[in-house]
Amino acid sequence: MLVDRSQTLLLLGALSATAALSTPPTPKLRVCTGSVCVRYGAALVLESAQGLACAGDAEVTAAKCLNACRNRDHTDVAVYTNGKMAIIDTCAGSPAEALALTYAELSDAGCESPELLAAFESKLSGDEALAAGEPGIAALAYTSALAGAPSGLLSDERAASVIAAEGYTPPRLMGLPPSRAAALMTKEREKTLPGRVRWIHGAFVGRSRAKLVLGETQQALADAREAVSLCPLALLGWEQLAAVADATGDQQLLSEANTQMQRLQTQGTAASPNATPSPPVDREAAQAAATDSRIKAGAAYAVAVGGILLAIFKKQVLEGPAGL
Repeated sequence: MLVDRSQTLLLLGALSATAALSTPPTPKLRVCTGSVCVRYGAALVLESAQGLACAGDAEVTAAKCLNACRNRDHTDVAVYTNGKMAIIDTCAGSPAEALALTYAELSDAGCESPELLAAFESKLSGDEALAAGEPGIAALAYTSALAGAPSGLLSDERAASVIAAEGYTPPRLMGLPPSRAAALMTKEREKTLPGRVRWIHGAFVGRSRAKLVLGETQQALADAREAVSLCPLALLGWEQLAAVADATGDQQLLSEANTQMQRLQTQGTAASPNATPSPPVDREAAQAAATDSRIKAGAAYAVAVGGILLAIFKKQVLEGPAGL
């Protein structure tokens, strides 16, 4: 039985359409970075989402204010999940809580990655153990975290970072208004320490610190080198490499690390662009405070003027009969 060309094309078109319909769309998550949402943990939510989606299972982007804070009771983080507004509970100051809440939101959107969640949780556990003075436990936690990092992501990021590092010049912040400087620092941090690999870079740096405390200098050196290889524009990795070089007496390596740190230092501020940026100024709150201050000043002025007028009136009443 012969099938003509038009029927074949129709059949192929139908099969392609069926395949397209059967393939679920890539989940999309937009995180509000307005000042109110930042106050309640938006930066942690964004970083968690970028890390959990580092394998490309979801598209995560930062968004300008989503206007969820029009409601004065808003004390959460607003996100758009696949085009629909959603709310993530306040999680400021708690990376572990932000991670759990963000993972739940991504799972509802169709992006489930339990392996990455476990790896990210291990990294946070390592941070807690290192801060608590338990380097051995921290090193084990960081090792578990790094074991869950996608290998393809690391090689791709290293290749991209080499290109990004060529001709890099730190931004000038001197003379900029605080709000503009903060916005520039946020962009700079994403350039020098991309959110999708920030937790991996942190795990390398953290394990290097733990190993150095334990006296395992060769492993500490290897991890510090991994960190600067992954993100060569991040000061944090070079600072750790300098610490290892100083501890081992490697003056040549220390000089190299110090040179890189000086080159990467943001001009006009002593702060590293890899540090967590300060939340933007809440303009609405500032305006409300200024208005309240003006009202109080006006009331105080009215009371003062009223007191003066009352004193003059009393004087006139008391001295009037005597003058007559």
